[in-house]
Amino acid sequence: MNGPKEFPGFEVTAASFLTSQPNVGKANGSSLGNARYVVHTQTTNNYWWSVPVFLVLGFLSAASAELFLVKDGKPEAVLVLPEKPSVIEDFTRQMLVSHFLQMTGAKVPWVFESELGILKIVNGRAHCSAQTFKNLNLVFAGNCFATTQLGISTNQLPEDSLVIRTGSNWLVIDGKGKGVQHAAVRILENSGVRYLWPGELGKVVPRSKDISIDLNVSETPKLKQRRIRSHGLTPRMSTGLRRLAYSPAEFTAARAESEKTEAITPTWFEWHGLGGSLDVVFGHAFGDSWQKYGKEHPEWFALQPDGTRDQKASPDRSRFCHSNKELAAQLAKDFLDALAINPNTRSFPIGLNDGGQTTFCMCEACKALDAPDGAEVNIYKIGKYVSLSDRVVAFTNQVVQPVLEKHPDVLFGYYAYSCYTSPPLRTRLHPNVVPSYVGIHYLDEAYREESLKEWDAWSKMVKGGLIFRPNLLLAGRRAIVPLNYVHKMTKDFQHLSNTGLIGTDFDSCQHNWAMLGLNYYVLSRLHWNPELNVNELVDDYCRSGFGPAAEDVSAYFSLIEQMTDQMALKKVGITDAYSSDRFKKLNSILDGASERAAERTDVLNRIEFLKIGLRFARLQSEVHGLRNKKVNGEVVDSDSFKKLLDERFHLMRTIFSRHHMAINVANLCWADWGYWGVVSWQRPRVEEGLAPEAGEEKIEFEF
Repeated sequence: MNGPKEFPGFEVTAASFLTSQPNVGKANGSSLGNARYVVHTQTTNNYWWSVPVFLVLGFLSAASAELFLVKDGKPEAVLVLPEKPSVIEDFTRQMLVSHFLQMTGAKVPWVFESELGILKIVNGRAHCSAQTFKNLNLVFAGNCFATTQLGISTNQLPEDSLVIRTGSNWLVIDGKGKGVQHAAVRILENSGVRYLWPGELGKVVPRSKDISIDLNVSETPKLKQRRIRSHGLTPRMSTGLRRLAYSPAEFTAARAESEKTEAITPTWFEWHGLGGSLDVVFGHAFGDSWQKYGKEHPEWFALQPDGTRDQKASPDRSRFCHSNKELAAQLAKDFLDALAINPNTRSFPIGLNDGGQTTFCMCEACKALDAPDGAEVNIYKIGKYVSLSDRVVAFTNQVVQPVLEKHPDVLFGYYAYSCYTSPPLRTRLHPNVVPSYVGIHYLDEAYREESLKEWDAWSKMVKGGLIFRPNLLLAGRRAIVPLNYVHKMTKDFQHLSNTGLIGTDFDSCQHNWAMLGLNYYVLSRLHWNPELNVNELVDDYCRSGFGPAAEDVSAYFSLIEQMTDQMALKKVGITDAYSSDRFKKLNSILDGASERAAERTDVLNRIEFLKIGLRFARLQSEVHGLRNKKVNGEVVDSDSFKKLLDERFHLMRTIFSRHHMAINVANLCWADWGYWGVVSWQRPRVEEGLAPEAGEEKIEFEF
């Protein structure tokens, strides 16, 4: 609709407001569910908060009641946008209108605010002069003039805050930054919508003739940065695609098709409120150092066990000689040069390179920087040694000091990682260096417990807070099977959130949704509110996504969690955990789920999605079991082994083309291809003119 663009008229009678204060009590911690009225009290530790908006914003209100947006399949409301909506506000409008249409078949109209004419607020009700909208409820989305006149302002709220307020015949959906989009998602979730995994199959969109709202809430996420990396097309993925006989263009098309939804929807990550406003850049910062300086200054790089400092084996992952003062001075100059070009730069990454085929420097000067009583670590090509944290922290401080003397407000993102994960014993990071801790995963309980101790030590040492940057979502990626660690993960996330956590950077969601989807889902919800109850989250996931089969699917996830815990305790390996008896039990559970969901096509399709992961896991268990026997010198029937690998290869291609979000098979082909050289397997020919590719012997080393 297009209407006049003059500023809307307004009449507000102060005496017309009726003040009402509903019962205020603590919420149960869940941001899900279908409660008609959601009110939370502010917590004393200033983490995530959710409070009545009229208390936060000084709002005087009439008592709210159930507000219909659609009734009996017909629109009961009009969506009102500011005169010049932002990109986020306009996207929010599209998202709401398209979801309402999918849910009810009703096309809820929308207008710019000026099309309402004169708007009066009398006794808590909104009255507009435009005849077209006189009998419709008014839904103000974004920074409307009416919103401020109602006493609701987001100006003083932190970034990403959302505000929802229901009046007698009006609804305000607003927020700071992307907060208006977060608020719209909350409205949809209050009406039963869920986004379990990307794509239409993962969307739960209930059908109804009615949509009504009675929701009053204002929320700000605790974490300033909420990041789960989304694994997309990378050089590694391109390698995997080539091995699968697919092209990058085919991957891009398959990914886009698999993420399509009927209603206009933000990415799965945005839907769950991931993002944030933390102004610190992290990353491995020195990938080009060997190329830039290796020829003229090989002495700047790590002394290798063979007596050379050659980094050509992994030039983009070169290692430094941390005791070399000339190197530190050059890196400081590089940062200063960058600031001369762009003096407004707020922060730089200063994480060291990781992985590769070279190792850390073992010259006498570098070893003198290490604390003799440091934690024991196992260093590639070196063996057991002490933690390198003191040398790395000392080197980092030496690099940043000249920069901060001229630019005292610049921040540096530091990785506590690899052989320098534990806190230093003899040195302390400069206050302008923000540490990002890389630890914890759920296939090694001892490592998990040690990581938590290290986190606690770091949190006591660093006053400004810590970033959590784990690789736990990558665990098992070379032998991927279904895993479930939601209870441990929730417990740890809540502990971290109470001991200095200010942001996250999870590496990475690899899009193995049929195997790890529940972990991704629970983790995303915890990012918005770390205090959520994990049992309620899992119950809601199963109930909303699997309806009559909810108990069966819950039992399926529970058994996988037991198996994951056993693997973490090293009682069994992955292939042992997924024994034939366990497969029979898991398949039996999902078969029972299918029987109970026989009348629900949507639920049956989601159960089949889980079965794809289980079917592939069976092949994973068999081929890895045979490989282990081969490596251990046991006799293995090579022909049978190769036939299983052929079957696995063809199933991976089928998954790629038909069930793309179930398992990221291209990434798996990058990660595990070299394993199959033990049996001299070559992939089957899949199309004319495409030669089979031999298994590769080397797998890139990573810490």
